[in-house]
Amino acid sequence: MKDDSKNLETLPPSEERVLFERIGSTEWEMREVGLDVHDEVALWDENPRLQTAKMDGFSTEIQLEEALRGSRGYDGLKKSIQEIGQMQSIYVKKTPTGKYLTLEGNTRVAVLRELDRKFHSGKFAGTFRRVTAKIVPQNFGDREIAILLAGIHVRG
Repeated sequence: MKDDSKNLETLPPSEERVLFERIGSTEWEMREVGLDVHDEVALWDENPRLQTAKMDGFSTEIQLEEALRGSRGYDGLKKSIQEIGQMQSIYVKKTPTGKYLTLEGNTRVAVLRELDRKFHSGKFAGTFRRVTAKIVPQNFGDREIAILLAGIHVRG
């Protein structure tokens, strides 16, 4: 594996940035932070990408990760993240449990978790443990989530 990680801009665990992003007709203030992919992030079981595969639903994060591993584009994204790192922030919303629910970027989180488990020791230990995330405001509702996802997936 080529080591380009020192060339990437990453946020140290304690640093954050404040960003302003237009979603729909509103400009939103969001904090961009680094989060632990295992301890601080929860996958969204209502992820639209998984809805076609969803039969009886998912009861565990492991089941969600397995479904995401089978999704189109997973292997290419995994190769990209392993070689050059995370290039786009995910979007999360803080839950009452204190974890951050992944609204956009579930596949990136699953890839980072898989790579972190794979490289639990050695030269790349810890390299894939953190994800850069934009935290949406608490008043960011279902309508705004739909606009956010449509904007990303139609545009991307």
